[in-house]
Amino acid sequence: MFILLVLSDSLPVIGLFISIVLLKSHQPKIHPRWVKWCVFISLLF
Repeated sequence: MFILLVLSDSLPVIGLFISIVLLKSHQPKIHPRWVKWCVFISLLF
């Protein structure tokens, strides 16, 4: 239940980072740094 609350609270942040990654989708590959920051920020919230 706590995990669901954390996920629901971090949804806007995850959506923001997904949009940022989509804006940079012209690059051939998604940098692992982006994925690491997405996971890190989602864990913070």
